[in-house]
Amino acid sequence: MGQKPQDDSGNVPASRPAQATDRELVAEARAGSTTAFDALYRRHLDPVYACAARILRNAEEAEEIVQDTFLTAWEKRSSFHFVDESALPWLLVTCRYKSLNRRRKFDRHDRHRASARLDEVTDWLGTTDRDAAESAELATAIGAAVARLSNLDRRVFELCFIEGMPYTDAAASMGATDGSVRNRLSRLRDRLRRELGTLKGAS
Repeated sequence: MGQKPQDDSGNVPASRPAQATDRELVAEARAGSTTAFDALYRRHLDPVYACAARILRNAEEAEEIVQDTFLTAWEKRSSFHFVDESALPWLLVTCRYKSLNRRRKFDRHDRHRASARLDEVTDWLGTTDRDAAESAELATAIGAAVARLSNLDRRVFELCFIEGMPYTDAAASMGATDGSVRNRLSRLRDRLRRELGTLKGAS
């Protein structure tokens, strides 16, 4: 798992006796004992990690959140809150808050990336209605139209517009010539324009 707290010598200190309560461990940590804090860390590591992993569904990100949670606990050890002598509720609330913030940041990034990619596609198709270009309906329509393409056409579309690969790189990846990819993209653009135009006419 993640890196354990260390003492001044850089060594991982031995755990405190299991009978010590969380409140006692935090009290010793307030006095500067990294050994006591390490015992707290080891005691609650698994449930805190499980909380982060459930929200983020990414082991590496969950480990980072766990470390951040316990770092915050160390920094706030002078104002720690307990529930029935347990530090776990405070740790879980802190972990959940940090995990949700991390996930919202990724969600915003994904939405921005998807929106930017949709703008590229609609610009390529010659769509000028910006309200429509930003709508989920148009995104769904484009996705449905692409799904009806042949495997080869869909691969060209995915490489050039989903992955953002330059035409020359896409051609090399497919074992094709640059000219053939450009010609296929031109035909794809005409086909998608027709399909989207038919959709608008039927709506």
